[in-house]
Amino acid sequence: MKEQKHIPGKPMYSVGDRVSFQMTIDENVETFDGIIEIVDRFGAWEINNPREPSYDIMVENWRDGGEPALVKHIRESNIVKTTKG
Repeated sequence: MKEQKHIPGKPMYSVGDRVSFQMTIDENVETFDGIIEIVDRFGAWEINNPREPSYDIMVENWRDGGEPALVKHIRESNIVKTTKG
């Protein structure tokens, strides 16, 4: 399988796309589903590769707590699945 290239300024996803992404929380990798709210075409300064596009994603049911959460600065490479909006 060929590795996907994440091109600065050319995000693969758009506002409104439903995506699944992975995060490590307390040393466990968890997968979350949400809708992209904000696209940062050139990435965010907090992440390791500031040139990779990043996204702010609204998760409707954060960690099965019944509350929504806006998860910020998710790198494009952490998105594992998408349904175009």
